[in-house]
Amino acid sequence: MKIILLILLIFLFNTGFAELKFFSDFPFKIGEKLICSISVLGVYIGDQEIFIEDLTNIDGQQVIVGYGRLSTTPFISSLYKVDDRERTYFLPKGFVPIYYERWINEGSWHDNIKFHFYPDSNKVDIAQKVNNYENRPITYSNVLRNYFTLIVALRAVDYDYHIYHSLNVEIDYLFGTSLKKAIFKPTYKRILMNGEEISSIYLQEIGGIGINFYFKNDAERTPIRLVIPAFEVIGFKTISVYVELKEKISGTREIPPLKTN
Repeated sequence: MKIILLILLIFLFNTGFAELKFFSDFPFKIGEKLICSISVLGVYIGDQEIFIEDLTNIDGQQVIVGYGRLSTTPFISSLYKVDDRERTYFLPKGFVPIYYERWINEGSWHDNIKFHFYPDSNKVDIAQKVNNYENRPITYSNVLRNYFTLIVALRAVDYDYHIYHSLNVEIDYLFGTSLKKAIFKPTYKRILMNGEEISSIYLQEIGGIGINFYFKNDAERTPIRLVIPAFEVIGFKTISVYVELKEKISGTREIPPLKTN
């Protein structure tokens, strides 16, 4: 038995797997709004908005409400208009979603998708307008997040702890209506942005599609850059999508701190 336990400990240490360790203080306040520009091959195609909208109660549970919007510029919209919106209700502890709704408007594709999460039973019910809101349950293990809670959770990770112990940051999330696992290697990195050198936390995805996140290395852990390798094209190794912080409006309403996990 001791040998088996030793082997398990060695395996866990070498794979760098551990439950995410969060700070007790939130890196954002209610009312915070981030506006990011989206560009492909140096061409500005639209904006992404991330808004920490409210702190409220649902069924006796305190929840944070987050809003997101993705929209194309007028010129790009004349070719292919995108105006996607979403709203997420999530628990402060662990940044776990309990309800998530998307309104999709992309060219001729229009849809409304509703996600009801049941974290205690590791299940999410998905209903889409294009399928007459027929319920499609999906089961999962561990903790499941959507894109919005993926971002806010990554902001709150204790990277000093993860980097010091050589632990990867592993997170399961919904990509559309599909389950995905992202494994990131965190490091500290100085980057040049708008002519200014910034101390950042760099998350490099291991495997997967190769997403790279950059967060400002300060108390608010503001997302400043996201690079998504999109696809391969003749003449290019990959064409990447760049999302960079354009404007930040700080929040004003504090969220009560939580006990660390």
